[in-house]
Amino acid sequence: MLLCNLAGFTHLVDDARLCLSEVVTNVLLHTASPLVVVDATLRERDLVICVHDSSPVRTLVPSSHFSEEERGRGLSLLDSLAEEWGTTFYGGAFGCTSKAVWFRLHEFERSVA
Repeated sequence: MLLCNLAGFTHLVDDARLCLSEVVTNVLLHTASPLVVVDATLRERDLVICVHDSSPVRTLVPSSHFSEEERGRGLSLLDSLAEEWGTTFYGGAFGCTSKAVWFRLHEFERSVA
């Protein structure tokens, strides 16, 4: 988050911190990956964060509603805060071996659909 502060993107820090926390928490809760790598790319008008893990387990989908449960809201939060997000799978001839969940936060306010 220091990167955002230094580049003058201070308004993205809270959303970036929350989204990153949710994605890393999903790795810890839903995979047995011994390795988590975070890449952040600050471009002219947006911030892209990728969370890589060594598990081929597919990404969960956002729940369609907010409940009173302690779990299950992370991807819904990501979906509402990020301009866009997705999963990139890596592998070779024997299928998927790892993945990255990424999200993009835009410099300006998100357009409301």
